[in-house]
Amino acid sequence: MASVLAVAPMVTGFPQVSSPAQAHPIKSHVRQVGFVISSVAALRAARNATTTVTTPGAQDPITTARAAGVTPVQDVAGAVTVVGVTWPKGATSVKAKYQIRTFTGATWSQWQSLGVIDGGPDSTAAVSATTGTDPYVITGASKYEVRSLTMDASVPTAATVQAVDPGASSADNIQQVPGAATAATIKPTIYTRAQWGANESLMTWPPAYGNIQVGFVHHTVDTNDYTADQVPAMIRGIYAYHAQTLGWGDIGYNFLIDRFGRTWEGRSGGMDKPVIGGQTYGYNAESTGVAAIGNFDIAAAPQAMTDAFKQIFAWKFSLAGIPATGASPVLAPNGSPLQRVSGHRDAYATACPGQYLYAKLPEIRDGAAAIMSAPAALPSTHRGLTFLTPLPPGRLPPHKTVPSFLCHRTASCPPSSVPSSPGSTRPRSISPAEPPP
Repeated sequence: MASVLAVAPMVTGFPQVSSPAQAHPIKSHVRQVGFVISSVAALRAARNATTTVTTPGAQDPITTARAAGVTPVQDVAGAVTVVGVTWPKGATSVKAKYQIRTFTGATWSQWQSLGVIDGGPDSTAAVSATTGTDPYVITGASKYEVRSLTMDASVPTAATVQAVDPGASSADNIQQVPGAATAATIKPTIYTRAQWGANESLMTWPPAYGNIQVGFVHHTVDTNDYTADQVPAMIRGIYAYHAQTLGWGDIGYNFLIDRFGRTWEGRSGGMDKPVIGGQTYGYNAESTGVAAIGNFDIAAAPQAMTDAFKQIFAWKFSLAGIPATGASPVLAPNGSPLQRVSGHRDAYATACPGQYLYAKLPEIRDGAAAIMSAPAALPSTHRGLTFLTPLPPGRLPPHKTVPSFLCHRTASCPPSSVPSSPGSTRPRSISPAEPPP
């Protein structure tokens, strides 16, 4: 029997965490590209002209533009490049639209509009004189081009294209698998900043802590067809754009989820703490923000991604001691209470997190609530073996010690030496010589 147990894998019901990635911090490189004034008519009539990706009923901005600027065609540096347009605050008309397209094989893509950045820190300590568009992640293309369209008579001259090369890291080649939580208070597998190759010298934002009452769902508004090994570089690029280019001092999101269902640590300060992010302006101190990597205004969110949202919110809400469903005490701009799981658009004039992911919010709320109310599985030890004991929510079995990370689910963490009587919810320690109950 002992020889069999020595080689048999032990199944505990807890998430299987991969070995820490042997990643190293990477210095990202940022290159600036200017716009060249161009004729709107020439852009419309160009031989390789392409249309704009629009929602049904929306108008292509090229049809109403009065002035235009375009960058020279740029080569993509490496497997991943992050592109955004920045300008001094107040220097660009709200009528200006910025678009990007990419060249793959022998074909130009449609133009993709870049939304104006709609996150950011609340603190005046992180206020920057620069603002810009959301970062756009390019993967699988060899070239790109950015244009400026405006209904004004002239093109804004203060806007500049910022191209971030996130570099290559050993993290990019590590085989990582999605993790899952199997009990309400169990932390899901979350890959750390070190595992995506964060260069902590860029982190100039001192972590601050708030009181989580709401979880916001975001999307990063970029490519949807990336590969698993491109994700660390994508996050490094977004980090550099937020921290350096926009001057935020760190990445805005508290967590990010890729299309494979993997969850990644975002903002620094401790994953189990109520870190104040820079993800929903005006609401950062009372929320945690999780971003789906991709554009879910034009594509459906994969089920693995939706399930990962349920798991991260269940864990964070358990730590905060709040439910996953129902109204929160936090009010939206229109004065109505925000739901515990809300979309960015519920608190700000934005399309984020996209129509398809926003439609998943009821499922995410209910799924997180189901995880939080599910019977927990507490481990007990007997002669070196681990057993699992399912129990109803909030109830501890007799003859068990309580793991420290589960203490907050009970009214208290009594000493393990206190004996328990049948039906008691107070634990006592169990000797290795005792038989399991």
